[in-house]
Amino acid sequence: MRGAGGPTVALVSVTMGRVQRGYERLFRDLFDLVKNDLDITLLKCDGEVTPNERPPRYLKVAQNAARRIPFKKVAGSEYKEYKADCLSFALLLLPEMLTRRYDIVHIVDFPLGHMIGRLRSLFPVRPRVLMTNACCMLPQFYPRVDLIHQLTEPFFQHAIGDGVAANLLSFIPLGIHPDRFHRSETRQELRSRYGVPANTYVVLSVAAIKRVHKRIDHIVNEVKGLRGDFLLWLDGNPEDEQLMAEAHAAFGSRCRITLVPSESVGDLYHLADVMVH
Repeated sequence: MRGAGGPTVALVSVTMGRVQRGYERLFRDLFDLVKNDLDITLLKCDGEVTPNERPPRYLKVAQNAARRIPFKKVAGSEYKEYKADCLSFALLLLPEMLTRRYDIVHIVDFPLGHMIGRLRSLFPVRPRVLMTNACCMLPQFYPRVDLIHQLTEPFFQHAIGDGVAANLLSFIPLGIHPDRFHRSETRQELRSRYGVPANTYVVLSVAAIKRVHKRIDHIVNEVKGLRGDFLLWLDGNPEDEQLMAEAHAAFGSRCRITLVPSESVGDLYHLADVMVH
């Protein structure tokens, strides 16, 4: 029986419904995996609304107000809106944490973790806060939460070596769904369906299309040295319009930029010759 005797959980993704990247795909999969076994609510930015999956109430109003705050730059001005949205979620979560709606709040956005940590120092909130460290954050930047979930053993061991108490850490690596990558179509059939010639050499990158972190500009510059019949296929959240324009200008029809649904990413892996990152 769903949620019988178990904890109530809020799974929080600040950007789900607005962008599609690793954070969002991770929490989407996690929610779908456990939603029938736990009393869990997915709090997200936008998208389908169900009794257990919704944006926080009054989110748009809170976002509009928070985005007027002149946040200091964090790794570039593109993060101002993101930090404002994290603040919106933190403030809207506060009443539900004060009224003991949840036993556990599971987050992946580290600015949200810092903001919740500050609120917890000011208000008697009950929920334990778990943060998944999905961006290779070093211990000196950890927010004040109850548990840091590490995805890789090196980062788990690094945190232990830096003096983080073992009871504040967990190590559970990411799993995959192999069946999602199985294809009954042949490589040539997939290429035909996607309009890619049989002999074209396909260079595939699956990542947010941006310079910061993903460094897609380096991939574009390296591919400029290729000759012959090739296609540069960039699939990911389109976050840098200038970079996309530069790629199109450099390669013309030999560049394809998409954001395919998660269930279609396996098609691209099967039809490509090489995946670069």
